[in-house]
Amino acid sequence: MAKYLSTRDIGSFSYTMALVTPIIMFSNLQLRNLVAIDATNRYKLVDYFNFRLLTIILSTVLIIIIAIATQNYWLIIVVGLIKIIESLSDIYYGFFQHLEKIKSFSISLILKGILGIVFFLPISSTIPSSTSLFVTKTPFLK
Repeated sequence: MAKYLSTRDIGSFSYTMALVTPIIMFSNLQLRNLVAIDATNRYKLVDYFNFRLLTIILSTVLIIIIAIATQNYWLIIVVGLIKIIESLSDIYYGFFQHLEKIKSFSISLILKGILGIVFFLPISSTIPSSTSLFVTKTPFLK
């Protein structure tokens, strides 16, 4: 990243990751591990998913408050949304592990990578330049 971006863009991205990542990590509460090791099937997937939705809503509110208070609000919101989507898929990965469906788990990860690129490329042209920093400036994505 440092090879293709300006110092300001790298700083903005690092600052954003430093703000958003701890919030999302805390809201994850290691539920993926709980889903994967729930040998007694004490809770259903829907229970874990609903709890994850609750924590995601709370973390989204916190991210929006932080975004409003800073000058990089577009970057914080976009990175926050990407992290939130990853957090939601995390529950399903734990469910795939619980059922020992590793093939489904790996296919899902591959599709997540491909769809992430497909959906992020069109969006990157509509948001301010500091937000689309690694899409518009990296040679392999042009």
